[in-house]
Parts: sequence; structure tokens; C-alpha cells
Amino acid sequence: MCLLAIFHRVVDRAPLLVAANREEFFDRPFLPPHVQGDRTRFLAGVDVRAGGTWLGVNERGMMAAVTNRPKIALPDQPRSRGLLCRELLEQPSVAIAREFIRRELTTGAYAGANFVVADARDGILVEAGDELSISWLVPGLHLITNGPANSPLDPRQLLAREMFAATPPYDVPSFLTAARRVCSQGPDAIGRSIVLRRAARGTVSSTLLALTIEPQEAVCEFAAGSPDVTPYEDYSHELRKLLITA
Repeated sequence: MCLLAIFHRVVDRAPLLVAANREEFFDRPFLPPHVQGDRTRFLAGVDVRAGGTWLGVNERGMMAAVTNRPKIALPDQPRSRGLLCRELLEQPSVAIAREFIRRELTTGAYAGANFVVADARDGILVEAGDELSISWLVPGLHLITNGPANSPLDPRQLLAREMFAATPPYDVPSFLTAARRVCSQGPDAIGRSIVLRRAARGTVSSTLLALTIEPQEAVCEFAAGSPDVTPYEDYSHELRKLLITA
């Protein structure tokens, strides 16, 4: 179960702020964020086994991310949801990505998933469990795990929302401080936890993104492990170079 926290058009100079924890099998290899792509360049990590990604941002300042979710009617050989996320990063706009993913998901070739595609102006939330729903993001905080987005019944979403509400971001530094605290949060007094650790799988990485009005102020930080024990490394230079030279 991954967690995505997205502030869309909340902070004036940073209209897209993202905090994401990825949960996977501990023995599933991945590569940290790096610039890739031919037709459209993007910065993203890579799932070595399937070749896709769980989160990235392209040279146009458009972010795409995916979380898994249950689905009853599964295809015999589902296509990688991470590959679809990677293909979203190659689209030239949110509107075009919206039509692209609608066509892809109506083929029935994928297991259940949630997707978010967003830039400084527009954003979509794609909920593709047993039914397909695509909605436009309204300004505010959006929380996505492995079920319905912005759910009042999801304990992790509730915990993250409470923690962000206690210290709402007003600029990039305040967001980063709050996001690091949220993403590294272990069990609280009633057992809710952002970081997950189970026998074979759990939190394997964390990404913080700030896409700003001025490309030279954009931020990307990545922890190649659970962020409560693994420090974030700064990939902002790669992101800024990608956005400035586009």
C-alpha cells in the first residue's frame, strides 16, 4: 500500500507539492530517480523487474504517479501499471494524458490502480478499481493509498491529513519539513502508521517534490529506503536542469 499526498494549487509559488511513500516487496530491486526518455525526458525511479516507474516528473513540469489497488476481475496476464505510469510521463499535457489513460484502462489489460497526473495548472485523479473514474483535481490536499482517494475511512489518510493540518505548508521549506515528518511517521497512540513494515514487504522508498513557478527553485528529494531510517538525498539539481533546459 503506497501513500501519495498532493497539495495542488495551495502554495502560490509552488503549485504542485508531492510527498510519496512507496511500499513494495523488500527484495524487488529499483533504481533511484534519474533522467530518461527519448521523445519526452523525465526524472523518475525505475522498477528493475518490470521497467516501469511509480512516480516521476517530465520536462514540461507534469508529474505522474501510481498506487496499486484491489480489483476483482483481473486479466490473465496484467500489463505493468508502472509502464503505464512511465507512458503518462511521455504525454505533452494533462488533458492529453487524460484521454490516453482512459483508452488504456478501458482495454481491461491492467490490475487495479490509482493514478494522479498533474502540473501547475491542471490535475486528474484516476481511480481504476472495479470501476473506472477520472476526475479533475480541485485545489487542496489530496491523499491516495490503495483504495478510494480522500477517504474518511482510511486510517493512514486520516493520520496524514491530521499531521499536515497541524503544520500546513505556506512555502517550500515548510512543506518539506512537514512532509519529512509525515512520511517517516511510525505507529501513533492508536496504531496508525505511515511507515509500513511487514514480513516480506513494506516502505521501500520515499519521494518529496516541489514544482515551483521558477524552475530553478524546484526540489526533488529521495530516500532509497524507509524514511524513518534512511536519509533523503537531494536530486534537485537533476530536476532543475531538466525543467530549465526543456
